[in-house]
Amino acid sequence: MKLLGYFDKNKIQIEKQFHKEKNSKRTMIFYRWYGNQLNRSIPDLNRDFKYIKTIGVSLFREKTRTSKHFGPLRLSYRVLYNFNKVKNPGSFIEVDDVKNRWKDNPLFIFDDTLIHQSINEEEGLRYCAFIDILRPTYSYSHAKFLNALRKLFYEIQ
Repeated sequence: MKLLGYFDKNKIQIEKQFHKEKNSKRTMIFYRWYGNQLNRSIPDLNRDFKYIKTIGVSLFREKTRTSKHFGPLRLSYRVLYNFNKVKNPGSFIEVDDVKNRWKDNPLFIFDDTLIHQSINEEEGLRYCAFIDILRPTYSYSHAKFLNALRKLFYEIQ
């Protein structure tokens, strides 16, 4: 099964994990963080993946948005997948001048170093899987080393 299919297969179980967090407008669950397993509740998301470094799910409650932001030290591409099948046009991500409406395209891949903002202007919840894939390179070992340094940098802060 492909990785995105695991979110569809485990949709109900993933959504139940968010029921505890009723006060937050936006909440995240991490299954993998820089290659390390965190939440082990779904074995499909805790397999060893060579190029996948982060796997998580973000819950956007109604009328929620992130600030405009970017990841300046990213060595990966960001894959976003809205697995709860958004039905209205007021839920989208904007990356530079590109606006991706989740109802039209539940899958969006972009360079996280670009300025972006996620918006849910709708009344319903939006569940968004996010996956960081190490950038393709001729020197995988160097990219892996730099990614480990980045993880260490965040742990020190």
